[in-house]
Amino acid sequence: MRCAFSSISLSVFLVGCTLPTISLQRPCEEREKGVQRDTCLLEQALDEQVVAHCEEIANFEVRERCFVYLALQSCDASLCDRLKLAYSSEGCKEELALLPQCAAEEQPEEKVEEQKQQAPDAAGDPCGALEGAEQDRCYERMALEEGDPLFCERIHGEDFAHLESNPPRDKCLFSLAVEQCNPSLCDRIRGGEQSFTPVQCKQMISRECP
Repeated sequence: MRCAFSSISLSVFLVGCTLPTISLQRPCEEREKGVQRDTCLLEQALDEQVVAHCEEIANFEVRERCFVYLALQSCDASLCDRLKLAYSSEGCKEELALLPQCAAEEQPEEKVEEQKQQAPDAAGDPCGALEGAEQDRCYERMALEEGDPLFCERIHGEDFAHLESNPPRDKCLFSLAVEQCNPSLCDRIRGGEQSFTPVQCKQMISRECP
């Protein structure tokens, strides 16, 4: 199983709800519909890497998260095309392209060169000349490339200004924490509407890291 995460630089995010620990003694299909059944299907999909289990999940946000996790685990960009609102397909593929273990899914040479040549502003900020979601994605790329969470802290999340949370910032920290197998970074995630939670971050690390 491949390690997960990174740009899946997704411009849109998932509702952050703490997933309860589920006993797998009973088959998911026998569970009462709701969060327990959906969580069971999510865990089963990740353990078995079976997309069909994701499709059985009733809750939209959990189903989207399931596709994202599988895409990151398997480096399968085609799973990004299944995303609707919570994650952008384009952002998902951008993040896959930044994962070292997904080197085969590299971005087109022209786009990589364009990113390398982004001019820094007067303060030396490589993303300072950009704005909005594009700037946020740039900061996330820098965080993952440099292994520095301070870039995540610069993410404004203007597209989510109507929320009290900052999903792009939290996703950046989530991705970096999983890539580095560093649960301490999970504690910097603030959570909130359409955002990951520290618990989800640590669950992913315990599943993906040795």
